[in-house]
Amino acid sequence: MAGTHPIVEVVVPDALAFDWVTHDQAVDVGPFHFPAAVPVPVAAEGNAPARYGWLNVPFAGRPPVTGELEDEGSPAHVSGRELLRAYLDGHLSERAPDFHDLVDEIGRCLVIHASFGAGEPWFEEARDVFSRVPDGESLFDVLINRAKLRVAEGRHYVGDGDEALTEYVIARLLYQGAHLLSPATPGVLLEMGALTHDMAHTLAVEGDVGDDEWRLPLAREAAHLLKLALADRDVREQTPALFLLAINRETLGDRDDAKEAYARFLASPAADRFPDVAKAARRRSDRLHPGNG
Repeated sequence: MAGTHPIVEVVVPDALAFDWVTHDQAVDVGPFHFPAAVPVPVAAEGNAPARYGWLNVPFAGRPPVTGELEDEGSPAHVSGRELLRAYLDGHLSERAPDFHDLVDEIGRCLVIHASFGAGEPWFEEARDVFSRVPDGESLFDVLINRAKLRVAEGRHYVGDGDEALTEYVIARLLYQGAHLLSPATPGVLLEMGALTHDMAHTLAVEGDVGDDEWRLPLAREAAHLLKLALADRDVREQTPALFLLAINRETLGDRDDAKEAYARFLASPAADRFPDVAKAARRRSDRLHPGNG
C-alpha cells in the first residue's frame, strides 16, 4: 500500500487490519471514551500484533496491572468484535476477564493505529481517545516500564533479526502510547528517537528491502523525534542525542546539517560525558569536510 509506514510494510503487514464497530451513542469501554461519531477498533482476523498481550490497560475496578512483561500466550479464541457486541448489548460484565481482554485489545488497536495509521481514517480520533484516559499516570508507568524491558529483550536478540525487530516494534508502540499521554516529556521523545535510530541503522531486514523502503524513512523519522527531544537542555547536555541526530541527517544526505549537529555535540557537555562517542563524532565530521569529498 502506498504511504504505509515502513515498519508495517516490512515487519507487521497486518497490524492495521481492524474492524471498526459503530455505535449509536457515546460509549465507554474501560478507560476509553468513544464519542458517537467515532467507531471502536478491534483486531481483524490475522492481526496478531493487536491480539497478543503486550499491553494490559489499568483502569478503575481492574486488578493491578504491572509494568513487568507477562506471558502473552496466544490470542483469545473469542473475537474482539463478539466481545464488544456482547458488552454493548449488556451481556458482558465489566468484572469479567473477557472484558479485561477486550479493553486490552482495544488499547493495542488504538496505539497501533495512532502510531502507524497516518493518512488512514480515524487516525487523529484514535490518538485523542487514547490520550484522554482517566488516571493516565498509571498507564504511562506501565507503558514506559514495558517499553524499556522490550528494548532490553531486543538487544538480547540482536543477532536474531526477526526476534529483535519484533521486540523493537512493540517497544516503539509502547513508547508511542506514553508519548500520546504525555507529549511534552522529552525523555519519551528521546527514547523513541533512539529506538527508531537503532531500527534504521542496527537491525538487518531480510528480503529485498532497499534504503528507500526502510532505512531512509526511519532515519527521517528518527531525526524528527530527536530534534523535538533536543528542545530540552538536559537532553542536549547529558545525552548523545545530537550525535544520533547528526548520523541520521548524514544518512539523509543533509551534509551541512549533519556537520552542524556533530559540532554542537562536540561543543556540549555531553561530549565529555561520552568520550568514545565524541571520538566517533570527530571522525564522522572530518569525513564530511568539503576538502575530504
